[in-house]
Amino acid sequence: MPLPTKTSSDIGTLPHRSPFDKTAQHAAKRDAILSEASRLFNSKGARATTLADVAATLGLTKTSLYYYVKTKEDLIFQCYAATLERVMRKIHDIKAQHQSPTDQIKAYIA
Repeated sequence: MPLPTKTSSDIGTLPHRSPFDKTAQHAAKRDAILSEASRLFNSKGARATTLADVAATLGLTKTSLYYYVKTKEDLIFQCYAATLERVMRKIHDIKAQHQSPTDQIKAYIA
């Protein structure tokens, strides 16, 4: 059975994919992995949570998870770094919006 061939007129009808699509998809998948791993680490504990657990809850294979993290320790570190980054961003935003230390603390707790 012959394969269909594309002509030069068909090329204009192909969907355009930005080179950033893969980057955005990779970042979104990485964020989902970190979010789910953090949830599992918090509920089951880091020792009891396996990479297979994280992969299974996301519908991934353990092998595909290795595309994003090298080891469980790497995943724990990435979760910690992402959490620290969110906290630091929140602190920076609060400091920019509130002058007094009391107001800053109240805003952080709220």
